[in-house]
Amino acid sequence: MAVVRPAMAELFVRPSVMYVSYQNSGYSNKTGLSLAAGSTLGASNEHELGLEIASMNWALTQNAGAGQFVFTTKGSGQFVPYLVNYRYRFGAEDAQLRVFLGLSLGLANSRGDLTQYRSGAAPHASFSKWSAVYGGAFGATLKLTDAMELEIGYRDLQIASTEVGSGIDRLPMERTKANLLSVGLCFRF
Repeated sequence: MAVVRPAMAELFVRPSVMYVSYQNSGYSNKTGLSLAAGSTLGASNEHELGLEIASMNWALTQNAGAGQFVFTTKGSGQFVPYLVNYRYRFGAEDAQLRVFLGLSLGLANSRGDLTQYRSGAAPHASFSKWSAVYGGAFGATLKLTDAMELEIGYRDLQIASTEVGSGIDRLPMERTKANLLSVGLCFRF
C-alpha cells in the first residue's frame, strides 16, 4: 500500500507592480506597488492565506453643476489598502502553470489633497481617512524554479466612500472602484 504524504505548508513573499484603472469619472489611471506574505495549506498547497499592503496613486479632475453653478474638483493622493487575502489555486502542486481565484477584505487609508473651485471660492482639504475595502481576483502563476513563480493577475477593488474637510467645506469622496493588473514574483520557502 502506497503512503500519500500531504504537502508541507509553504511560506511566501510576493512583491508586485500594478497598473491601476479607476472606474470613477474624473480619475486618471495610475500605477502602484504591493507586497504580500503568507502561507499555503492543503494537500496540493491549493489554499493560500496572506496579508498584503499596497500603494496606489490617484489623481482627480471632476466637473459638476450647470450654468453659473459649475464647479471643478481637483486632487491627488494615494490609496493604501491593508488586505487579508484568500486564494484557491487550481492544479497539481508540481504543475508548471496554475490558475487562482481569490477574495480580499480589509481597510484602506485614503490620503491626499482635494480643492473644489466654485464661484470665487476654493475650499481645500488635506486628508487621511480610513475606509472599508473588498474585492475579488483571478490570475495565473508560472513556475520558474521550485522556489520562484511569475504571477500575472487581475483584481477588482471597491473602496468605500468618505467625506473630507470640515464644516461647510466638506468634500465628498465617492466609493472608488479600481481594476488592477499586476505582475509579480512569488518567492516560496
